Amino acid sequence: MHVRHLGLARLTVGCGAEVVPIEAGATVRSLFEALAARHGQEFRQSFLTREETLCANVTVLVEGRSIEKLAGLDTPLADGAHVSILLTVQAMAGG
Repeated sequence: MHVRHLGLARLTVGCGAEVVPIEAGATVRSLFEALAARHGQEFRQSFLTREETLCANVTVLVEGRSIEKLAGLDTPLADGAHVSILLTVQAMAGG
């Protein structure tokens, strides 16, 4: 699995790209679990909510397609797939 980290994701994980081994039947959810195990609590807090859903400021593309248009975190991943993860600044309300 080829993972590209874009925007603030690059700063959070400390690299722009990495290869993550996955098992047959892997999903975006299992990829994020593997990344959280690799990169620690800061990764989990930056990308996932307490309910284990993606934070609103996280965009994930699988082969260039948003997982929002696919099956979300349950989107299946083929061996050798290319995944891009974008973390942006979260907008704050106020005034």
